[in-house]
Formats: sequence, structure tokens, C-alpha cells
Amino acid sequence: MALVYGWIFFKLDTDEAGIRSREGAIYIAVYQSYLMLMLEVYRLTVDIRLFDMERSDGVVGVPSFLLGRRMAKVLEDLPIPIIFKLDFNFMLVCGVDMLRLSHLSCSQCGFSSIVRVTLACLCVATLERLRCSDTDANLLFTIQFLSCGWVVQANQLPVYFEMA
Repeated sequence: MALVYGWIFFKLDTDEAGIRSREGAIYIAVYQSYLMLMLEVYRLTVDIRLFDMERSDGVVGVPSFLLGRRMAKVLEDLPIPIIFKLDFNFMLVCGVDMLRLSHLSCSQCGFSSIVRVTLACLCVATLERLRCSDTDANLLFTIQFLSCGWVVQANQLPVYFEMA
């Protein structure tokens, strides 16, 4: 997908149209975290049953389950978004200041992963069933995504939607 998106946004101009196209490219790149959010919700709804049994037996607590699960999944969750970001950004900026952009993209992937996992945990912890949890995660992600300033300018949002 990074190569397809990168090909579409390859060598954009530096005029106003090029800047607007880059905004669209950033929108597309960030939207990829939605797919990882839905995957995490699914995996948590499967794992929550095992956690409930182990917790009722007194084997594991909530913090140790979440920390252990995160440590086990980090090598599974981070490489794909980072590879996507690096490939996509390389094609988007065509090698200009790539090192700085790579650091920013990898940092953004890390923070996005933390937010995604936290949102998935919140949705699964409150609803536990896949149908309800993924609908809840979808709703919260959509509200968060629409209010971040790419679709509607941040100064035009009602105060209760503004993100700090």
C-alpha cells in the first residue's frame, strides 16, 4: 500500500496545490493506523476470555496482563507501520531531508501505537464483545480523526471537540 500511495503522491509540486495534496497524503498515512486499531480490538476480544479465567483463578492481574501482552506484541505491531511510513515518506519527499522525516515518522508510529492500543483496551474492557467493541472503537477513532484538524480546521471546531 505504501508503494501505491507513494506512487500517487510522487514528486508533488511546491505550489498551493502540491501543499494541499501533501495534506491529503498525511491524512491517508495516518488513516492506516485505523486498520491496526481494528486488528488490536479483535485480538483483545479473543485474549480477554483467557484473561478473565486467569484473573478469576488469581494467576494474573490487570497491569501484568497488559504489560506482558504489550511486550509480547511490540515486535509484531511496530515493524509494519514503520516500514509503511518509511517507504511512503521516501516517495513523498523524494529523498529531501529524509533523515529528519524518518525520525519524526518513527516517533509518530510509536505514539500512534500507544494511542491505538489504549483505545482498543478501553473499548474491549468496557464492552468485551467484538461487535460492540469494534463499533465503539470505530466511533471513537472517527471522532478523534475528524477533529484533528485535517478535515475541519481546528479553529472552526466547537470547543468540546478541540484536542489539546
